[in-house]
Amino acid sequence: MRRLLSMVLLAVAGTAVPATAAGAAETGAAEAGTAEVIAASCSAAGSAAVTGGYRVTLLCSGAGYVKGHGSTLSAANQEALLLYQVYTAYGRDCSATSVGTTAGGYRSTILCTSPQRYIDGYGSTLTEASGEARALAVLKATGGPNCSGVSSAVVSGGYRVKLLCDVRYIDGLGSTLTGAARNARFAASL
Repeated sequence: MRRLLSMVLLAVAGTAVPATAAGAAETGAAEAGTAEVIAASCSAAGSAAVTGGYRVTLLCSGAGYVKGHGSTLSAANQEALLLYQVYTAYGRDCSATSVGTTAGGYRSTILCTSPQRYIDGYGSTLTEASGEARALAVLKATGGPNCSGVSSAVVSGGYRVKLLCDVRYIDGLGSTLTGAARNARFAASL
């Protein structure tokens, strides 16, 4: 049922997201032969302008208030829905907390539980920074390291993003800030 809910949320959000572990948080009810009914829903509760875009607050069943950042109001709403999907698929409750600017783009911070940690994502746009923070939360939820962006810098030909993953630093380089963040995350997943 949680997998079905995740697919429904993806359809609502209009985004294709790899479903490599979409059912990771399913309970043993399905294995025991009983059907678990999950009535999940979200409703917009508010919005605000932030540096580089918007923050949308949703009220979602089970998770309470979930906030997302995006370059547009629609993108912020979609990011909040995708953070709620992280909750339904993996049981990791995440919500956007703050934004900032950096050379080449933006930093988006989310707070997640299991374990509780602030996670910074970097991107050329606020939507891309939010997507990177969310991707780092999913990396941990799927058995990968517990990572957060700690810095970004301009280098010859582009940008560098530095992640702190558990007890080690991992750098990624790219011609855009988003490219550098994605390369660092990919290196962390190896």
